[in-house]
Amino acid sequence: GLVVYDLRFLTPWKQWKVSSGAAVLSMRSADVGPSQRVFTALGSECNEVALFDVSRGSCLTLFLTEPVAEKHKEAAVSVPTLLEIPTLTGSPSQAAPGNVQSLLSGGRKGGCSVRSLWLPPRGAQTFLLAGGTDCKVRHWSLDPERHAAEAYVVTPSDKPGVSDREKTSYSSNHLGDVFVVQEQHDQPARLEGPAWSSSSGSSRGVAGAASEDCRPSAPSPNHRDAILDMCTISLQHDILVTAGRDGLVKLWR
Repeated sequence: GLVVYDLRFLTPWKQWKVSSGAAVLSMRSADVGPSQRVFTALGSECNEVALFDVSRGSCLTLFLTEPVAEKHKEAAVSVPTLLEIPTLTGSPSQAAPGNVQSLLSGGRKGGCSVRSLWLPPRGAQTFLLAGGTDCKVRHWSLDPERHAAEAYVVTPSDKPGVSDREKTSYSSNHLGDVFVVQEQHDQPARLEGPAWSSSSGSSRGVAGAASEDCRPSAPSPNHRDAILDMCTISLQHDILVTAGRDGLVKLWR
């Protein structure tokens, strides 16, 4: 959950829990809009990042990807909200051991969750970078008119010569008062006709394709495990730095 402190008296002002029960894995203050807002990475199955108004508990924008599990792909998107918890003792309640374990493991089992958020340190906050357990960094535009047009995967594809931008599309819709921006995987076109032919020419074609698939491929430039943190350094130009659970630190330009 989230705890909002009054720094004048160093006491909790409000305490919230996420309506979906998801753990909060990362958080960044948002310098957008007049109210108190924060970007939160939620431990879910689809890389959820929610922009919450922490004074009212409402969700303003939700960024997410398509669920990995096939049975969940047709399910309707559920927008999380913040539910207030009374602070009777003047101090926030302690997290249950199960929630701590969920936080350390990176969210729900089998899901893809964001572990690191990055916002521009200078100037207007026009975009957000999110990296997590699927070893990818995504660029989300914070301009409502450019939500879908300027959303993409920053890191390269694991397969050389294949761009993630060619395989994904993005939609931006209103769900009540909430902007919902979602990444979706485009389905490959199915080939018509039988998958196998007994003719010798077709056999040679299939064998040739199989031999090409068996060629050794170049190693993936991406992390082999979850991205846990990000920052930028300025040399001749800005360079993105990512740190992963695989023990590697990578520099991207």
